Amino acid sequence: MGSNHSVLGHSLNNLGVTHVMGAEASLYMVIKMHQIQPWSAMDLVKNNLRRQGELAARSPLKEIAIDEMLPYISKRVSDSPPAVLKGCKPNCCKLSILPTYRGNMDQFFDVHHGKNTLPGKDAPGTMPASSLELVMQECIRRKCGAFVVWRNQAFFKSQSVVACRRGLRNDKEASTYLNLSPADSEFEEHPEMNTLTDKTAFTMPAGDIEACKKECVR
Repeated sequence: MGSNHSVLGHSLNNLGVTHVMGAEASLYMVIKMHQIQPWSAMDLVKNNLRRQGELAARSPLKEIAIDEMLPYISKRVSDSPPAVLKGCKPNCCKLSILPTYRGNMDQFFDVHHGKNTLPGKDAPGTMPASSLELVMQECIRRKCGAFVVWRNQAFFKSQSVVACRRGLRNDKEASTYLNLSPADSEFEEHPEMNTLTDKTAFTMPAGDIEACKKECVR
């Protein structure tokens, strides 16, 4: 309502009309005096539901398996134009609903064909292994130490990659993928401290700490 409507409403309140007739009656009086056309929220909802029903009848929803849907979503995301936001430089933002790792995922995994690990100790949830790249992305996202492909299904292992490597065993039907992606949570830093100085396995340049972590868990 405009300012005139609110003035009239306050006047009715001050004169006691609202108290005597009730709020609903005084509101109806203001609506009639100003010839305001009321609308029914219930009718609006009914009309919207009816339109949705008509659209669903013309274009019914289709049930799609997740292993078919994820490659489609991945392609749409990779093909989507960059989003330019206020205060951002062009191309600095891009829609992403999948993990941010791009390019060759094989570099993050140590593959052992004919091997299984920690059988019977799977993390909750499996997924089809039809797209290994998507399985690798999911493994990194969940910070699992490994996943095992067995009979075209991927089983995730929430244990550390070191535990998964130690648990390797022969299994002709399985392939184990050890997750070597950077994971700060598996390392604790202790400045100005050393350990087991006389039992060094090998050395490498420390310029790339992530490469050292990857080599350590390998």
